Amino acid sequence: MISTRQRALCGAAITLCGLWAPAALAQSMPRPAATDNDPAEVSELVVTGARALPGAVVGDVKAEVQISPAEIRAMGVTSAASLLAELAPQLRSSGGRRGGMPVVLVGGRRVSGFNEIRDLPAEAILRVDILPSEAALKFGYPADQRVINFVLRPRFRAKILEVQGGGATTGGAANGSADLGYLKIMGENRLNLNLKASASSGLTEDERDVVSATPVTTIGLSGLEALQRNRSLTPQTRSASLNAVYSRASLGGLATTFNGTLETSSRESRLGLPLVSLSVPAFSPFNSATSPLPVLRYVENNGPLIQSNQGWSGHLGGVVNKDQGKWRLSATAALDHAESRTESDAGLDPTAIQAALNSLSATVDPKGALIGGLLINRADNTARSQTDTANVQIQASGPLFHVPAGDVRVSVNLGDTETRLSTLSVRSGTRLSNDFSRSAQLVQGNIDIPIASTGGGIQGIGALSLNLNGNVTPISGFGSLTSIGYGANWNPMTGVNLIVSQNQDHGAPSLQQIGDPLVATPGVRVFDYATGRTVDITRLDGGNAALKADDRKTLKVGLTYRPLAEKDLTLSANYAASRNFDITGSLPAATAQVEAAFPGRFVRNAAGDLISIDNRPVNFAQEDRREVKLGLNYSMPVGPQPAPGAFPRPPGGAPGAGGARPAGGPPGGFRPGGGFGGPPMGGRMQFAIYDTIVLQDRILTRVGGPVLDQLNGAASGNSGGQARHLVEVQAGLFKNGMGARLNADWTSATTVKGTTPAGDLRFSDLAKVNLNLFADLGQQPKLVKAHPWLRASRVSLSVSNLFDAHQEVRDASGATPVGYQAAYLDPTGRTFRVSLRKVFF
Repeated sequence: MISTRQRALCGAAITLCGLWAPAALAQSMPRPAATDNDPAEVSELVVTGARALPGAVVGDVKAEVQISPAEIRAMGVTSAASLLAELAPQLRSSGGRRGGMPVVLVGGRRVSGFNEIRDLPAEAILRVDILPSEAALKFGYPADQRVINFVLRPRFRAKILEVQGGGATTGGAANGSADLGYLKIMGENRLNLNLKASASSGLTEDERDVVSATPVTTIGLSGLEALQRNRSLTPQTRSASLNAVYSRASLGGLATTFNGTLETSSRESRLGLPLVSLSVPAFSPFNSATSPLPVLRYVENNGPLIQSNQGWSGHLGGVVNKDQGKWRLSATAALDHAESRTESDAGLDPTAIQAALNSLSATVDPKGALIGGLLINRADNTARSQTDTANVQIQASGPLFHVPAGDVRVSVNLGDTETRLSTLSVRSGTRLSNDFSRSAQLVQGNIDIPIASTGGGIQGIGALSLNLNGNVTPISGFGSLTSIGYGANWNPMTGVNLIVSQNQDHGAPSLQQIGDPLVATPGVRVFDYATGRTVDITRLDGGNAALKADDRKTLKVGLTYRPLAEKDLTLSANYAASRNFDITGSLPAATAQVEAAFPGRFVRNAAGDLISIDNRPVNFAQEDRREVKLGLNYSMPVGPQPAPGAFPRPPGGAPGAGGARPAGGPPGGFRPGGGFGGPPMGGRMQFAIYDTIVLQDRILTRVGGPVLDQLNGAASGNSGGQARHLVEVQAGLFKNGMGARLNADWTSATTVKGTTPAGDLRFSDLAKVNLNLFADLGQQPKLVKAHPWLRASRVSLSVSNLFDAHQEVRDASGATPVGYQAAYLDPTGRTFRVSLRKVFF
């Protein structure tokens, strides 16, 4: 558990937030006076003069892409979380350590965490700004995450119900979810409540056209289908979450937000039938030989081996934002708690059966049906973990002084994170418990120096600014880790922006990578490159206390070009080169090179068969990676567009809050046109394409060890090597309440070179197409007139992997290894999902 000092530290910050917030959640929100200049929905974002848009990020780094409500409607998304998923190709940042997750802002300000915005309905979003990763520095974040800024409508109130259901078109993998939400926005005040529940059925091998590997024995089996129906391709899952966000503006310009989240999840998989190894003594009724007879058999009537996982987590966070003159101040605090328990069947204890055989019993046939009383289960292998984290950060940013080209702006971030991890694992009766704790402080600074601008400084070169940033992070067990970076932001002419940055930072592995409990999963199917065969092994997962901190050096160059001032067309090119030392990762595949570099991680029996892989993380000596990402993003209106501020009456109903209301009357929920039941509000067409070209991807496994060239023959995982190209295409059309959205990803082919009897493995290219069709029923006047309850409702049909595409894997003979069958690479294949969404005002 978190220590008293740690609790006091985080509790004091949250209490400080509470002093600036209302005493009770139920207190009614003040209603700002109605004005005639409330921001209204527009189909195009047109900026005139130098005035910044409401809610824009302050600083010299401008948005690369701005997304209007019309474009959001055309995407068919329902929430901020689904919008982030749709924008993934644009939000992905190269050279970072944080997995591509962007920094999220609301109204140009820090938030308490992702949970604060994830359940916001898409209709409540007025604008979205996407900024390069360099903008993250101005908010106290590392420059390896892009920034997405949500600007919300000034008034909005709605209850939202959404139900979804679907499955695989070839059967199985049924899933369903329900989502109930409430949102009220009144200026800077916001209340958001959301409850979600989802479930999916498991998928077993007998539900797919799987050719089973030759079993180690057929004794005890009623047929090969017995193995298939007792082995999962995908697990059965359940999850539920409750999320609450309360934000309030107080006197003195304070804006305070609280967020509380509770989540629970479970997962269960079938790992196959248990195996029992027996020795039938000589002179047994079942052994005519004069020496013991070994028997390896399955036991079918006791059911499959099961692995299950249950977990829950809770989060309490808060943020206080305040403008002090030209400075922006922010304080965040959070408490997080998570628990997880994994139970794995350990199989059968053969002691009682072996004793009966040793007694020369004539009733216990080692190859026949075994007596139930002799089937004794071994004690389950279990792994438990409990994590507690307290985090406090204080950030300030603003102008330090003025120079001819503009203000020199700085940002300073101070933080403290206290983490404790307690684990317990029980394997084969052996208990192993550990307690890990970590204290990490942060001192981070960033300065932007304008060199040239249209209003001063050096003339004739456009706008140019330089950036310098650095941080020091003392982490218990690793000492003081540092980061330093610098860069330039240049706008030589209208529509052209060039950003160059260089960064070197040191980072420690996570406490989970160090201390997670040991989990043994039997029956994991892998391809053994040494023998050219597919085998079932026991995989070990958990933490590695010997991990070291890494050292990353990254160079990034980004160019954005808007060639047509009156058109929403953006061209982009981004280059990233990184050289990383002692990076933390998992073993890519069971190849000869990897096994030679980490021989202790692979266990083989006397016959040379692979029986176990230790998949706990390791440090790789060096990684060199270079890539270029080219992009094109285009959006245009289709058909007549409404004038700004024009909101037609919904048919058969009262005027929406976006239109006129009686003087002095209470404001209703903001009712954006088109998406909520009004007549058509104009259409939109969108198209985007991105090509990520990997120029180099090499890993030195250890000093003096083999080099894995993942572009030229080395495996980067169980799906082959590193693809040279990843092409992502997005296209959408929305008009008169009807929309279609298409996403397509194409990955180029790879080859894994091997010295196995199977020779090289060739992994084909793969193109997957996803299609989403949706209809805003409220925009169909005749339908709404006949069925008024359909007002403000949407029905959608989404199909993933529309053409049921699967990657093909061939060896030198043209055959597909058992472990690379389509059902193993993509068990579900083409899936569909139907949803009905209703908004209540």
